[in-house]
Amino acid sequence: MATAQVHPADRIQDSLEKAAQRLRHAVCAQEYGSVELHIIAYCDAVRDRLATLPGQDSRCRGAMTQALDLLEWVRLMLCTRRAMTADQFERAAFADRYLGPQTPPTPGMLLDL
Repeated sequence: MATAQVHPADRIQDSLEKAAQRLRHAVCAQEYGSVELHIIAYCDAVRDRLATLPGQDSRCRGAMTQALDLLEWVRLMLCTRRAMTADQFERAAFADRYLGPQTPPTPGMLLDL
């Protein structure tokens, strides 16, 4: 039984797609501690992909466009989440101004006779 040979360029393309998928997942799952690492891994995969292509190959432009689109999406998602978090803090501070300091309930027991 013959096994199919996988071309190195195909392995690199698979690696690029997996790196993009992991980056998207980290952003969507709000795993912000690992997003930077996934961005670095994705950029490395893009660099590896571009290294396999001849300089004037039209696929270089496509790979760069795809990479820039993904990185712009990541930037927009992170900015949006940061704005949402800031808004939540602002609402909490605003509500606290009107509610005043909350006193914890005193422990006790009420009997209705």
